[in-house]
Amino acid sequence: MLINSINISVIIIVGLVLGALIDKLIRKWMKVDDKDNPDYLNSFHKRGSIFILALYLIIWRFFFEDNELIVTIIFFYIFIGFTIYTEWKHLEDPKVYKASILSALIIGVLILVIYCVVSWFI
Repeated sequence: MLINSINISVIIIVGLVLGALIDKLIRKWMKVDDKDNPDYLNSFHKRGSIFILALYLIIWRFFFEDNELIVTIIFFYIFIGFTIYTEWKHLEDPKVYKASILSALIIGVLILVIYCVVSWFI
């Protein structure tokens, strides 16, 4: 159980750090300004994000204590998908949501690779 917990912690920490770096590089490459992508676009985006995160915590805590990585990955993509939808719906610059889609795909593959490497060696 401790090894599984260490695996998940390593995957999440490395995935978040590398994911943030990849996102910054993609946005710089696609020439998307940071001012074009605020933390929350509007109150709908803020309420939806809080709802998704609260739902994740409830489901993770009460139903999936043993297999938390799968739940985390599923809710990561639900959260990112919601963010991409709100960017597409409420921003005028199409480069913003396209950069988010590209980042999500690359980060997803990266998380899968990190999971395989960590599972192989630990």
